Amino acid sequence: MYVSGKDWAAEPTQLAQFDRVARQAAPSPSGKWVYVALEIGPKNARINMDSGEIQQLEAAPNGAVSVATLDDDTVVWGGPNSIYLQKFDASGKVLATRWLKPSGYPTGLQLVDLDGDGEQDLLVLNSAGDVADVFYGPLWARALESQ
Repeated sequence: MYVSGKDWAAEPTQLAQFDRVARQAAPSPSGKWVYVALEIGPKNARINMDSGEIQQLEAAPNGAVSVATLDDDTVVWGGPNSIYLQKFDASGKVLATRWLKPSGYPTGLQLVDLDGDGEQDLLVLNSAGDVADVFYGPLWARALESQ
């Protein structure tokens, strides 16, 4: 559901309906896309906020439960005991995927420059495990090319 920032009293508009559990959504920095983490299944989605187009995105086999956006076409997804970063082209095709290993089940992802170096760092809240994780940026450069 979406309510325009131009009229907060407006009725919500349904953007999309999915056949799997939509766990989280996050806008890209420019607001062009809304990325949707879909649990149970090898697809996530993104919605073009200008045209309404919905793109199905290739994902890890179990989908994702959390999402954070690095830029309009680079996204961080949290899934069962894994974090994966993906770069997409304009049509939603995956150009590259990289991996980070969390200490638990990453249900909350937050991007923030924790150490003040100008790079986004990733704070991970886990629903299983004893600790929260911090991955310092540059995230894409530090992520592994294979799981």
